[in-house]
Order: sequence, then C-alpha cells, then structure tokens
Amino acid sequence: MNTPTKRAHPAMPPTRNVSAKTLTVVDSDTALLARLGYKQELKRVFTATEVFGLAFSFICPYPAIVSVLEFALLNGGPLALVWGVSDCLFIPSSGFTPLDTVDHSNTIAYISGISATDWACAVEILAGASIGSGMAFMPTLRQTFGVFAVPLQSLLACKTSAWSLISLYGWPNGWAFVMSFLAPLWMIAGFDASVHMSEEASNAATVVPWAIIISSALAGVFGWGINVALAFCMGTDIEGIVNNPIGQPVATVFFNSFGQRGALVFLSFAITTQFLIGANILIIASRLMFAFSRDSALPFSSVLYRLHPRTRTPVNSVWACAGGALLLGLLALGGPGASSAIFSLSLACLYMSWSIPVASWFLRGKEWVPGPFSLGWWGKPVAAMAVAWMLFAIVVFTFPTTPNPTGASMNYMTVVFGSWIALCL
Repeated sequence: MNTPTKRAHPAMPPTRNVSAKTLTVVDSDTALLARLGYKQELKRVFTATEVFGLAFSFICPYPAIVSVLEFALLNGGPLALVWGVSDCLFIPSSGFTPLDTVDHSNTIAYISGISATDWACAVEILAGASIGSGMAFMPTLRQTFGVFAVPLQSLLACKTSAWSLISLYGWPNGWAFVMSFLAPLWMIAGFDASVHMSEEASNAATVVPWAIIISSALAGVFGWGINVALAFCMGTDIEGIVNNPIGQPVATVFFNSFGQRGALVFLSFAITTQFLIGANILIIASRLMFAFSRDSALPFSSVLYRLHPRTRTPVNSVWACAGGALLLGLLALGGPGASSAIFSLSLACLYMSWSIPVASWFLRGKEWVPGPFSLGWWGKPVAAMAVAWMLFAIVVFTFPTTPNPTGASMNYMTVVFGSWIALCL
C-alpha cells in the first residue's frame, strides 16, 4: 500500500462570494480530507447539482448507444439490444483503496475511455460526411484516425419487426447474448465520474454517492427507451445495417428512417454530445491522474503532480491523458477487431479497479466505519453481487470477436492492459 503523502501548499484564495453555510460545508470536507492524510489543493466549487450534471453528462446514454450499437447487433440483434440493458442492475458501488493495481487499472481505464469516445466521435463525423455526400465519400481508417486526433487536440418514422436472437459472428445464441453486454455496459460506464471530482465538490461525502445513483438510474431508463425505439425502427435486415457503406449502424438506421437531412440532424446531436463527453472524460481522467501521482503511484509522478500556478488545475495530467489516448487510438488502425479492444479495455480496467476495493470490504482486518451515506445491511449482498458480476464481465471482455479469430479479429485488450501494468511495475 502507498502511504498518503502530505504536501504543504498555500490555502486557496476565495474566487467568489460564498455563504457561511457553504464555508462550513467546505471546511468539513477539508477536515475529512485531512483525516485521510491529504491537504486540500483543488478549488472546491462544485455544487450538488453541478456534480450530478457532470456525472449524467459523462454517462449520457444517447451518444453512448450510437457508439456501441454494433456490438449488440452482431451478437444477439434487437432482442439483445432491448433486454441486455438489464445488466445495468449489477453495477457496483464505486470505491478505491491505495493499491497500485487499482491506481493503474483506473488510470488506463479512463485514458482508454477518452480514446474510445473520441474514436466513436470520429466515426460518426465521417458517417455524416458519407450521408451528406450521397455515399460518394467513403473514409479510410487513416482518415478516421486523422479526424479522431482533432478532438483530443481541441479539447420516429419506423417499421415494426419481429425480434429473435441473431449471431452474425458465429457464437452460439446464448453466448452471443452475453457478448452483446459490451454495448449496454458501455452505455453506463464511468458512473463513478463524480468520485474523481470529490476534492472539488461541496459536501462530497453525501453529494457524490447520490450523484452516482441518480445519474446511473436515469441513464439506464433513458438508454433502455432509446434502445427500444432503435429496435423498432431498424427493421429485420441487421446484416445490411452493419455492412452498409455508411459505416455506422445508428447513422444507417437514421438514414433509412428519416432520409439524408433527418439523419444528419439526429447524427449532429450525437456528434456534439460525444465531443463534450470526451472533454468531460479528459477532465475526470486528469483529476484521477493528479490524485494518484500525489501518492507517487504512477510513472513520472513528480511531473504529473503539478498544478498550474494561476488556474490551480493539473495541466500536466491533462496533456498526459490526451497523449495516452492518442497512442491507444493507434490500435484502431488494425481494423474493427482492434478498435473494439479500446472499448473493452476501458470497461475491463474499470471493473478491475472497482472490484478490488469492494471485495476488500469483505476481507478487511479492521472494523469498517460507514460514512454519512450507507446502504446498511444491504451493503453486503449488493457488494457480493457486484463483485461476482464484474469478475464475470471481465472474462467476457477478453473474448475475441469471432470463435475462430485471426490476427485482425483477435482481442488485444489483455496485451495492452498487461503491458501497462508491466510498465507501472
């Protein structure tokens, strides 16, 4: 375990007028942080509403579904698309321990999350270009990578159809349904975003857990509604949707349902929100990297642990996260199988970083004292179910795209994650 490093920094000057009640809450938050062995260093200016807004906009089901619909369509079809959202019930309560494995897993999870989100944004932008050009323009992988790099640097007319399980990748129907879980799980991934802003939130001990619960619940409900609408709109030619020259399944559904102009309107919403989510993830990841480097838990921690003298924000960590995401984006040049590894890498690493601290609750040597927000007796069964689910999901994420993978369709997630842990060790 790492020993928390106490760093002495001058107190932050007030940046706006605040009430006495707010100052009392901020003081209690600072005192709680001090009991954990840390000095308040970031500006604690986020309210409960702002923390919830950050958490919900981080999840944002609509652009997430647009990004990963293909995983559900190829493994299960519309049936998996609709009922696969039920796995949202098994999301864990987030927690962290001062273990290097947790630090490293969570860091690479969010860096790959930036990469996956901006890659999805690039695919959607170029799908819009294809629709706008009347299919005269068909992007290459290199062109997609070029568009992908830009966000990192710039920081129902429908037909009813019968549903059945569809497995276009060759997996047995039951396992194909399980493989489709990558789509709904990506839809609610990162629900712990508010945790990483806790040092900048007022009354964090209560506000943060409520932000997790409310944002996750709303995302699950809205996401399920969107999935149902898409399932009713797409018709029965699933293979035609996936293999359409547009290159983006949801864009194809929009085009088939609304025509060129309507598709571009709906796709523009996804592109805009996808870009903003990428910016949000970069904010979260930089705070996460700053916190871990404060404990010297990452390579080059002395460089990453620096605040800009004027803004008091971790600028070095921001650049490091963006650079890491750009490097991970190179995986996508290997083809669709390699690009899907970015999405599964992010989820698998998140689940590893969550399962270790939740499981450690059962294995604790000292008496555990709950904070102001607690599930009470229900905490044990909820935690046990969450850990069991996450371990199962990690295994699922390591599977290749097809039962008999080639070099192009192999899942390289374990290679990247293993290399990252080796580097950190």
